[in-house]
Amino acid sequence: MEQLSISQPENLEISVLSSYDNKIGAYTVGSFSGSVLQDIGLSRNPAQRATWRYALQLSHEALTQLDGDFIFLIYSSHFSGSIQKEEFITDPIWSQLEAVRQGRVCEVPNAVWIAGRSLLAAQQILTDVERCLE
Repeated sequence: MEQLSISQPENLEISVLSSYDNKIGAYTVGSFSGSVLQDIGLSRNPAQRATWRYALQLSHEALTQLDGDFIFLIYSSHFSGSIQKEEFITDPIWSQLEAVRQGRVCEVPNAVWIAGRSLLAAQQILTDVERCLE
């Protein structure tokens, strides 16, 4: 596996995704978690650089637009059809993404990455990023 370094965050491209009811949510820099990632200098893939929306709803066919060096997969047991990491990385479509093939998918909680909008949530996002990118 190619080694990437968080010491140069501007060189990393990050994707933040969720899946629910057979839809894909891609969280942009306009989302809370996206703004935290931007504040620490992490780049986003072109599809997630929008500032005027917090999320994009895309089809499975658009997955190639959502790849990155790392994928943060938001999971919630409260949402119907929310895909856990194990399902995500073994799915024939999702498994084609470079981040999946390189083993760079990190499952993170919905309560923090989407619903959390506080200093404590921002701190947890930073902790998750550090844990996942080391």
